[in-house]
Amino acid sequence: MQSPEEIKNMFPEMSVDELADVLSLTIKKDYVSKIICALGMILAFTEDSQINISFNAPSSTGKSHTPLEIAQLFPDDSLERIGSASPTSFFHRQDSYNKEKNETLVNLERKIIIVYESLHQQLLEKLRSLLSHDKKEIVVQITDRTEKGGHRTKNVILRGHCVMIFCSASNNFDEQELTRFIMLSPDIDVEKFEEVIDDTIEKAANPSDYKKRIENDPRRISLRNRILAIRDERIDNVVIPFPKEVKSAFSSRHPSKIPRHMRDIKKLISLIKAIALLNLFQRKRDEANNVIAEEKDFNEALKLWDKISEAQDLNIPPYILKVFNDVVMALYKERLQSRVSEDPVGLTRNEVLKKHHEVFNRPLSAILLRQQFIPMWEAAGLMYQEPDSNNQRQMLIYPSQTHDQENEKDIPIDGII
Repeated sequence: MQSPEEIKNMFPEMSVDELADVLSLTIKKDYVSKIICALGMILAFTEDSQINISFNAPSSTGKSHTPLEIAQLFPDDSLERIGSASPTSFFHRQDSYNKEKNETLVNLERKIIIVYESLHQQLLEKLRSLLSHDKKEIVVQITDRTEKGGHRTKNVILRGHCVMIFCSASNNFDEQELTRFIMLSPDIDVEKFEEVIDDTIEKAANPSDYKKRIENDPRRISLRNRILAIRDERIDNVVIPFPKEVKSAFSSRHPSKIPRHMRDIKKLISLIKAIALLNLFQRKRDEANNVIAEEKDFNEALKLWDKISEAQDLNIPPYILKVFNDVVMALYKERLQSRVSEDPVGLTRNEVLKKHHEVFNRPLSAILLRQQFIPMWEAAGLMYQEPDSNNQRQMLIYPSQTHDQENEKDIPIDGII
């Protein structure tokens, strides 16, 4: 059996940059997304500090690739992968069954659940209490058909907190679900696509050599062993001994409080705890064997939070925000520079679609723009619509004055998507 000092030497201090470097063996670019995803999965090994993550982006951009690749570093008994689920199928699985009470137990304690297809909205509604981590045991009542063709109610007990990761190309999430997630999106730049294509060619050309190179990489082996060691420590909690500093930093970044901040502060705290857990063998512990976070964990978490907080504040996926900034705002600024009068500059939907193709080299359907993008931009207060004075049947898009003033400079989005 190894001594604490030997384990400490085996797993030296690891920065989030070093974590990203190891993950880059199989996940190209997506700096912040892959770090937060890996840290989120590590939080599954705590008592109640788990977070939920939603990867949202167009198809074929790698939204499910990141969590599925990172999952390969985690023990199989901690993982569950779900392709899709009906509104009630999630509750029909069982770890144990009490026939007398007609009661089913589903044990989710310290589990990582990855859903790589969109879940039914009704199921998401039923999972709200679970996603909020309100209680360690949640009772859900469902109706079962009896042998005689009738129906009877069955109690399903969901026990324990878990990390849930959703991967979806759809933006049709209810606001109540969005506040329960850290919203992430993969990179969609040309440089990433070129790296992924090169990697795909190498993998397809000689799969066995590729797999051998990846699996035998000493950094990857060390990270997998570190994750197993973290799990085996059975840490219940991470203590943060500087709550005033956390409050001050969060308040300075979010001076005007909104309801979702009550959940967002928990996400920032969980990121601090996750980074401390990553380096738990280099951290002190209290009498209850809780890990004690250090200031450097806090600083690293703040850097990550700063890169994703704008999208979280607006309650929209980072990809949707990037499209607004790189397409709508860019087009709007071009128009401001070329206009000949002081009249407000309105943008037609066709102009936005054309600019999107120009920027991202891929089409955006008019239906998606009308049914998903514009409603989310409007709900976030980024824009409003008014009828075209020359064609009343045509609505023009106007960025809100507040957003226009706040975006005099290009908004740094590197690392978000």
